[in-house]
Amino acid sequence: MRPLNTRERRIQFLRFLALFLLAVLPIVVLVWLQGRVDHVENDFLRSKYAKNKAQGEVSAAYEGKLSAMEKQARDLRTFVVQKSGAMEKFKCEEQGELDDKVGSLVSARDEFRLQASTANLNDSIVLLIADHYQAVSSKFISVYEKACADRETAEGLMKELQDKLKKAEEDLRDSEDRLLQYKQLR
Repeated sequence: MRPLNTRERRIQFLRFLALFLLAVLPIVVLVWLQGRVDHVENDFLRSKYAKNKAQGEVSAAYEGKLSAMEKQARDLRTFVVQKSGAMEKFKCEEQGELDDKVGSLVSARDEFRLQASTANLNDSIVLLIADHYQAVSSKFISVYEKACADRETAEGLMKELQDKLKKAEEDLRDSEDRLLQYKQLR
């Protein structure tokens, strides 16, 4: 015995199935699209993170070179301030250490310049200051070397004059002794 409304039941079932699919299908499609958008967005964010991380490493290296250059400049300034009393005497005992300090400043400046050009950063003001600092240091060294050389020349001349003075004093004593002997003979 079959029911009489089989056809109507089938139609109602298909309507229910269509309505169910129309209700569930948008939710499924939205979940699928959300997952797909998340995947694309995650790829974009990963690439952005990698770029930021690389930029951070370049910035850290740049900052390290800048601080190294600043440290060398500070060391040179501290050295000159600490040794200024001895340097005023122009004994040139500090010449080697002074040359080393300026040399390390120059090498730190060159490394910084290379890092700045690698990072495509234009710090012309910082480089200009470093160039001027190096130029002033070089001029200071040349003036210090000339003063040391002049002091050595003056010391040599002074010693020569002191020797001549001693000889003149000896000649004067000899002359006075002869004069005294001459007066006694007379």
